[in-house]
Amino acid sequence: MVQIRQKLKNLSSLVALLGVTPIYLYLDLPTQVIIVAALAVGLWSDRKERYLLSSSGATLLAFALCIIYLLQIDLQNLVRPVLNMIVLLLAVRLLTAKQGRHFLQIFILAGFALAGSTLLTLHLSFLPLMILMVGGLIHGLVLLCFDASDPKMTLNLAGYRTLFKTTLLLPAGSLLLAILFFFILPRTQYPLWDFLNPGSLGAVGFSEEVRPGSLSDTVTDQSIAFRAASREWKPEDLYWRVTVLNRLDGNVWKREAVSASGISQPKGGSDAELTIFPVAGERKFLVTLDVPYRLSGLRFTVSRDNVFTLDRPTKRLRSYQVFSRIGGEIAAGPGLDEQLYLELPEGIAPQARAAIRAELTTAKSRSERVAIVTDFFRRQELVYATQGLPTTGDPVDTFLFSSKRGYCEHFSSAFAVLLREVGVPTRLVGGYLGGDYNPIAGYYAVGERAAHVWVEYLDVNSLWQRYDPNLLAIRMESGLLATRGQRPPGWRQLIDTVDYFWTQAVVTLDFERQLKVASALWRQWQGADRERLALRAATAAGAVLLLLIGWLIWKRNRRRRTPHNRLVKRFLQRVRAVSKEELTPGGGLMELAERSGSPAAQEFARLYGAALYRDRHLTAEELVTLKRLLKQIDRQL
Repeated sequence: MVQIRQKLKNLSSLVALLGVTPIYLYLDLPTQVIIVAALAVGLWSDRKERYLLSSSGATLLAFALCIIYLLQIDLQNLVRPVLNMIVLLLAVRLLTAKQGRHFLQIFILAGFALAGSTLLTLHLSFLPLMILMVGGLIHGLVLLCFDASDPKMTLNLAGYRTLFKTTLLLPAGSLLLAILFFFILPRTQYPLWDFLNPGSLGAVGFSEEVRPGSLSDTVTDQSIAFRAASREWKPEDLYWRVTVLNRLDGNVWKREAVSASGISQPKGGSDAELTIFPVAGERKFLVTLDVPYRLSGLRFTVSRDNVFTLDRPTKRLRSYQVFSRIGGEIAAGPGLDEQLYLELPEGIAPQARAAIRAELTTAKSRSERVAIVTDFFRRQELVYATQGLPTTGDPVDTFLFSSKRGYCEHFSSAFAVLLREVGVPTRLVGGYLGGDYNPIAGYYAVGERAAHVWVEYLDVNSLWQRYDPNLLAIRMESGLLATRGQRPPGWRQLIDTVDYFWTQAVVTLDFERQLKVASALWRQWQGADRERLALRAATAAGAVLLLLIGWLIWKRNRRRRTPHNRLVKRFLQRVRAVSKEELTPGGGLMELAERSGSPAAQEFARLYGAALYRDRHLTAEELVTLKRLLKQIDRQL
């Protein structure tokens, strides 16, 4: 037998878990600990009927928690305090005795928690959680109706199964409507809170400025920056170009606007075509694979240093196509102001500049000067590091002669300063290095942790040459490329593939793309062979009808093969054999048993009839007894 009240208790804990799951990582640590403890202790309390909190104590505690988190709310910090408050109220309710209205409160709070998760994330886990939540809520509301009429009500197992199947019809219908509205209604491509409070966005790995020496530790951002659908390339080819920094203002490298008259066509290299799918963050610069020469799919402006910029910054996710030359070189073109790429502020890196000038003896060509700087860099025995770095007002000298530790900003900034000091026009390029290739779906997943800075210098032929001084660090040449071009484990590839298709099929299917899909389908319909389509539709309808008929036949036969029906069938066979005459079931089991003259048959009919006429299923003990009686009838044969 199934107790309705106990089912409600278990279901309320399950619904609470579903509501909290998508926002758990966004909660404060004390809230995380409290809700886990409340779920465990609440289940124990429901079974033992012993609760830690009284009704009055729960009210006072809930009021105090609301006051604490209401005081933390402001325009810049609204969502997280509210979600913490909802989860703590849910924890309080789980720890108290539950009546009908208390179950309803748990359902409402859990629903608010799940809905609130969309303010912070659009992760694909929301879809299955939402489906389970809707099913749980509808089933819980139906059980509440039974509980309201009789808190001690019980149902037999068959009755509860019928009730459960019936309640599944409502969420199934809701899911069909959701699918319909999905293709009709526009949707946002970012969590709602990003629009309401854009200032709450966290910093990402890529930055539009380079500030070496400003931070002692760098935090690795594990989020995905973009995906690029492409064939697999060598790790050393995966330099993703975003911006060019050409002016050193104090210790900060910035971008000074350059001519937007046209792109510099790369010379040499291998053609590459790929599709970029941005994932998160407000975008001003567009990611390309070095060296790009054409881009399509967006409205943009391109500068002569091969930097593509959106007409206006946007958060809207939209894919675009990039055409690049892997291993190509950028021509400077006529009218380049080389002096811009030689300027150095007064007083910056005096020790390093004096040291590199002393190295210049007979070197005259630019290639010789680059070789001098490279050799000088190697002799410093520099180490690539992201933690425990000194913050200083002179990051280049500190990096080269004191700490000898730094990350890509230190390496590239110091190398560029030295090149400019020896008269080689130099600029920094900001972007990403590497990426995890997913062979399942054929794309690179590039995370914010792959943000990178390298150097471009102008050679004697007026070609910009890419140079990555980070590879000059001790034991770095193999380590940097190996760690940023490796394939993730198979299970991670599969998870990221699902997330990739979720983004393309759900998150980025905006209203414009919906119109394009509808228009394409309409054109196909207009130009299609109507007779062929009608034949295919009739074939599909016939197949569906046959499957439905087959399912109904299987369902009917399955009902006839229940343990109870098999017992009755065996009983009739044995009674017919004992009585030595033809018996029909028309007179009922008791009449047939009496006509057979078998005491065992009469006892079988009595037990079976007692359950049948009271509209209940046989218990396990009764089934054992009936089988034993059948064996006694067999011995009479």
